[in-house]
Amino acid sequence: MLIWRWVPRSSQVTSGIVILDLFSFAWKMPRTDTPSVLESSTSPSWRDTWLDWSWIFASMPTIFTGILLTHAVHLRFALGRWPATFRDYPSARLARILLDVHELGLVVPGFWLTLLAVPLWFLAAVLARPRLIKQTLGRQALVFLFGVGLLCGIVYALSLTFYPNWLMD
Repeated sequence: MLIWRWVPRSSQVTSGIVILDLFSFAWKMPRTDTPSVLESSTSPSWRDTWLDWSWIFASMPTIFTGILLTHAVHLRFALGRWPATFRDYPSARLARILLDVHELGLVVPGFWLTLLAVPLWFLAAVLARPRLIKQTLGRQALVFLFGVGLLCGIVYALSLTFYPNWLMD
């Protein structure tokens, strides 16, 4: 874009400034191979936002594994041992409240988001289509499958402690 500025009336200086302005104009012309102002890195487009969400949805089984593991450890610390029966619950009121907040605030939403992760992931991938390349989609699929495998392994390990039966009661 040509930048106008005040120049003195002297012909030597004016011709130099005009030439400089013409060269700067050529350098500042918009190029067709660069993204537009709306798609630049300073103002990300809505497709970039969906690309970020697609990574979150692909990572949801791994995130839920962490949530489930922290809840199991929280229960273990609150009881002082692993639960022995379905109705085994901490006796301290504050421990029960914190355990319920952990369960209802993190475990339940994490469970449902993990179940809905595949449809939400595909929706986000469709909305981020021009930004999402096959290599990124493949990496997201690997992250998702790793999370599912990790979740299955953790649930199997916790099943030896009677925790999943306690949680599902």
